[in-house]
Amino acid sequence: MDERILPYKEEIRLLDAGFEEKETACSEIPLPAKKKRISIYLLLTISAALFVIGFSAADLGVSVLGGKAASSLAARTVSDVLQGSGEKLPKKMGEDAARSVLGIPETTKTEDTHADPITDEPNNEDGGTEEQNDTNTDENHDETTGKGGEEARYPIIKTDLCQSNPDAAYISNETGYKPDTNALLLGDGFLPSDDGALKSGDPLVLIIHTHGTEAYSEEGVEYYTDDGSDLARSSDTEKNVVEIGRVMAEVLNDTGIKTLHCTVMHDEKSYQESYSRAASTIKSYLAKYPTIKYVFDVHRDAILRSDGALVKGVTELDGKSTAQVMTVVGSNYKGADFPDWENHLAFALRLRKNLNDKYDSLCRPVYLRGAAYNEQYTPGSLLLEIGSSGNTLSEAKRAAKLVAEALAEIILDNK
Repeated sequence: MDERILPYKEEIRLLDAGFEEKETACSEIPLPAKKKRISIYLLLTISAALFVIGFSAADLGVSVLGGKAASSLAARTVSDVLQGSGEKLPKKMGEDAARSVLGIPETTKTEDTHADPITDEPNNEDGGTEEQNDTNTDENHDETTGKGGEEARYPIIKTDLCQSNPDAAYISNETGYKPDTNALLLGDGFLPSDDGALKSGDPLVLIIHTHGTEAYSEEGVEYYTDDGSDLARSSDTEKNVVEIGRVMAEVLNDTGIKTLHCTVMHDEKSYQESYSRAASTIKSYLAKYPTIKYVFDVHRDAILRSDGALVKGVTELDGKSTAQVMTVVGSNYKGADFPDWENHLAFALRLRKNLNDKYDSLCRPVYLRGAAYNEQYTPGSLLLEIGSSGNTLSEAKRAAKLVAEALAEIILDNK
């Protein structure tokens, strides 16, 4: 049996196509002659009622048999109607049905590390990025509840987030664009000239942290406790992604690429305003150091399964567990002034190929999104996800060193 897990959107699209064909065939069956025609609205009402009742019964069975199951489809469907989101109901019901039929858990993020910089609001979209091989079962899921049922303990699961999409030109694409990723991967001219900055020693790279308080799991733990507080957040710059940025800046500077590291945690005062604050920071650095051509916004991802398990993407390198990484590339799909986004996509594809050619399964598929994520301010900007909240700091630091070495190689080859 082929255990390869396709991206959620691909599976749902295939299943929805089958539903549409079935509905078309049924609509062509003539009604019996000489009988009163039943109102189409009455038929739709009865069908919807039967659908909800059927799924309610199915959900009840799952809840009884499975213990901690995903939230009730029927309950969510009714909630959507009551909250006035009926226009999205057919698509949502189709997606939930597809996940149920195909056995795919509904994956949610503990926090959206990619808040839309246009609205500055978290959008909580999966977009097909969490394509972990979900062959991990819950047989070892030893959930325990604390005093008064206020705390629950869930496992941290090691997962290879790269194995389902080995193709170097593959991207997880949430936009309506269809870039020629093979051509971008093999092309040249996507990186900016350093304009003599390498020779003069002027700053060429800036590392920032839009979500600087993003942190990691404790060393050696196999479970996390859900007590209702923010998961894996810290203002200690030696424990959060600011430390990851420090490692990367050190490596880049050691290669002769002058790199500045901004340690401001732009989400510390306001998460909602973090991207606008980061944009102001970038602009101030560019005004002071016009030789900067690369801005790397360093984050960490967050992947929480519907059963409560926390996912940590890892690969073993030289016998050491190393966090898997991912590049997020923005675009002008949502209206941002970002005409050269394909050059950034080419950069990200080249980085992924460089990393996976040397270290198998280190870099996840590139994630192309609709907004710009402040990448429009320099020709070499990227958003980098170094590990996730399930990874440890040491796993993330090992990955950060390798990513920085690969970036240095690509930049120096371009001079």
